[in-house]
Amino acid sequence: MNFKHRILGIDPGLALIGYSLLGLESKMDKPELIECGVISTKAGLPMSKRLNTIRQDLLELLNRFQPTAAVIELIYFAKNVKTGIAVAHARGVILEAINSFGLENIHEFTPTHLKQVLFGHGKANKAQIQLVVSQSLGLPDIIKPDDAADATALALAYCRGSFRIS
Repeated sequence: MNFKHRILGIDPGLALIGYSLLGLESKMDKPELIECGVISTKAGLPMSKRLNTIRQDLLELLNRFQPTAAVIELIYFAKNVKTGIAVAHARGVILEAINSFGLENIHEFTPTHLKQVLFGHGKANKAQIQLVVSQSLGLPDIIKPDDAADATALALAYCRGSFRIS
């Protein structure tokens, strides 16, 4: 499937990084799911090795799909400081990989902004988001795992937002 616009959504993490690629020809078209999944890193490996895995796997996805835009979740709060720092490291590597690939059309959404775009308010729960994503894309089931579903929601919100898709 060749699409004029290919939107890469990324849900950052250290153990699992969700990704999703949606394609569409114009803003008026319904986005189509091309592929979604996760990049995983092995617990117990040094942080540097895990971050390198994320970078290498993401660069492979970027080269394979040639996205025209990327949207990544912006972490603004973490219940666990240690987890928040690890995710921040992963986000940095993800942003660096996207930049080194040469993609300049990069957007960052907070979870609240994502919900506002998809629902008109920031109070939707995870199950509601998953249902809207699957219905919007005409999928028979919700996307699993949650990380891939979250990445797909980010890409869908980008497609529905007021961004430059002609």
